[in-house]
Amino acid sequence: SLREAQEVFDKLSIRDVVSWNTLLSTFVEHGRGEKALRLFRQMREEGVKPDERTFVNVIQSCCMYSEKEEAVIDEGKPMKMISLEIGRAIHADAKKMGFASNIFIVNTLITLYGKCGRVVYARTVFDRMTSQDIVSWNAMITTYAQNRYSHMALFLFNEMLYRGIKPNNISFVCALDACTSLELLLEGKKVHALVNNSGVVQDISLGNTLLNMYGKCRSLADAKSLFKRMPLHDVVSWNAMITVLSVNEEDDEALCLMTCNMKV
Repeated sequence: SLREAQEVFDKLSIRDVVSWNTLLSTFVEHGRGEKALRLFRQMREEGVKPDERTFVNVIQSCCMYSEKEEAVIDEGKPMKMISLEIGRAIHADAKKMGFASNIFIVNTLITLYGKCGRVVYARTVFDRMTSQDIVSWNAMITTYAQNRYSHMALFLFNEMLYRGIKPNNISFVCALDACTSLELLLEGKKVHALVNNSGVVQDISLGNTLLNMYGKCRSLADAKSLFKRMPLHDVVSWNAMITVLSVNEEDDEALCLMTCNMKV
């Protein structure tokens, strides 16, 4: 109930940083990045000093902004450019206020720069961190993968393993996406083995990514075996397996699987 939340906020006689952050979080959680950015501007105009949570919320708002494809009428700039400019200004503000090393802010900045296609910015922020957690590594690996630096994504994943950082599902998905893009079957199988030995709960997204990797690398036997072992299938799983069969000229089996999918 965003309208009601805004009404309650507007009626507050005293609004501290917690009040502002609560409403900011509400807009962010419901995908209203533009509204959150306007609220942040109002907050600054009213002289309220932001804290770490404020900056994380606002940078997340910029991330949402960057995902929009349509151009902004103002100066004809694309959303990603506007998002990048706002994000860099917020980054500068965070530095001035002593939050430059806050891990939550820095991790969100890496994600923002990655979504805006600024890989060098993201890596600079990553390298300057005094300590990195799994979210930091995943954000940087995802940045490389999203911007088609698949070799670098895989290299960083292996560096993370070398440093003793335990990967999670997001790490594995990014590494497998890189293997898929580069069609590196042996490397993909190594990652699959790591998944099996890691103890992570293999959700359907990870299973689909593995299936897609085997399909792209034309390893029909591995794809079939994996599909049979998957406890759950969604439409992505079925489509991936049907595509693998079609690409490998197993047309009858592909049609049979398609029929089964329609019955499901």
